[in-house]
Amino acid sequence: MKLTDYFSDESIIRELCKARISFANRRHEALFFHGIDVSRPSAEAIPWPDSWREIRPDIFPPRKQWNRFRPKDRSNKGRDYNLEALVRAVRHLLVETPNAEWAQALLETTAMIKHRALHESPFRFTAPVIVPEPKDKKKNTYRPLASLFLVDRIIDCIAARYFRETLNEAFLDSCLAFRP
Repeated sequence: MKLTDYFSDESIIRELCKARISFANRRHEALFFHGIDVSRPSAEAIPWPDSWREIRPDIFPPRKQWNRFRPKDRSNKGRDYNLEALVRAVRHLLVETPNAEWAQALLETTAMIKHRALHESPFRFTAPVIVPEPKDKKKNTYRPLASLFLVDRIIDCIAARYFRETLNEAFLDSCLAFRP
């Protein structure tokens, strides 16, 4: 497969869904801890992530529509059922209601990401935000963490998948890192 095949609408939408579910999990955790200790911030107080900079928050169907797409069989413990429900909902509702406002915004977003990854010349990642993460609080030492914006993370993830799967044959049998 070519690099352009990896940047399909389906793969970009799946990565966007992963980011949306991650944000939903943070809000759920805030709701849980706010229920235990009201001095903790509520779910509504969790701001929309700054890393979504170029991506509108209304690119997904309403959450109430996700529930009917939940997998019936939940025997596999390793799967993220919220992610599967959202991906199924988006896939189905894009066909069922292609003129919905969220559907148009989602297709515009995937086209923007695809254009940025494949057609911008020369391609460059946006400068990441560097955040100091405490390494050892007693010694007051920190390590720098680079926080990429969501569009860059999606491009990086899909390109890495392409390179892992394409270059797998070139690795020696004893090389175990970066295998698909």
